[in-house]
Amino acid sequence: MAITQSEVTKFLSSIVKKTVRKNKDELDFLLQHPNRWEKWFQVELATELVRNEARDVWLEYDSPLDSRKKNTNFRTEHNFTTAHLDLIFRMKDATKGKFIGVELKQGNSCKEIQEVFKDIIKIRAIQKSKWPYRSLNFIFLYPEGERSSKYNRLMEALAKKLKEEEYEPCVDIDFKEYSSLEEVHGLHCFILTWDAGSLQKNMTFDRFHQWFKVIQPVFKEFGITGIAKGRSKVKIVPDSES
Repeated sequence: MAITQSEVTKFLSSIVKKTVRKNKDELDFLLQHPNRWEKWFQVELATELVRNEARDVWLEYDSPLDSRKKNTNFRTEHNFTTAHLDLIFRMKDATKGKFIGVELKQGNSCKEIQEVFKDIIKIRAIQKSKWPYRSLNFIFLYPEGERSSKYNRLMEALAKKLKEEEYEPCVDIDFKEYSSLEEVHGLHCFILTWDAGSLQKNMTFDRFHQWFKVIQPVFKEFGITGIAKGRSKVKIVPDSES
C-alpha cells in the first residue's frame, strides 16, 4: 500500500499532539523555566509511535558520512564519520522500503531554529549509496511566547517557498488551538518536511538535495546559513554525530 505525502505529515503531526497531550503536566512544569528536555520527549514520541502501530521504530539511527565531502569544523574537530537521526520508523501497511526519519530540536527560544539547519547540513553529508530515507521531518519545539517577528517571517517565507515549488508544506502547531491542551498553551511546534512520496525511484539523496536547494536561500536570507561556514577537508575518523 502506498503512503502519500499528506498521510505521512498528518500522521506525524497527530503523534506530536498525542505525545504532548499525554505529557501535558510534565510539559507545563518544564515550560516554567528554561530547561532541556529534548531527549526525554524523543523517547516519549517514539513510544507514541509504537502505540499507534508504527513499524520498525528505532532511536539514534546511524548513517555513514561521505568522507569525500567538505566537513564543518564541528564535525572535523569531533571526528565524526556517521550521522544519526533521533528516530526513524515506517508507517503501518506501508510498502517496505526506506524509512521516515525524524530530527527533533527543543529550544528555549525560536532563535534556536538554527539547530534545525545544522541537522539538515549534517544529513547532506550522508553517503549517497547508503541513503536510507523516504521522508525527513525536522521538528522544532519552543516556547510560544518567545517567537519574534524575524522568525515569524522566516517560517512564513519557508512555507511560501515550499508551496511555490510544490513541496510538502510546513506544519505550524499552536497548542492553544486545542482545548484539551490548554495546560501547555506556552508550547509551539514547527515541522519542516521533505517527502519523496510513494515511488522508490524518488527516495534518493539527489531528491533530498533538490529540496535543500529550495530552502537554503530562505535560511540564508535570514542569516542562518552562516553556521555552516568554516569547513575543512581534513579526513575524519570513526565516531558518531548527533
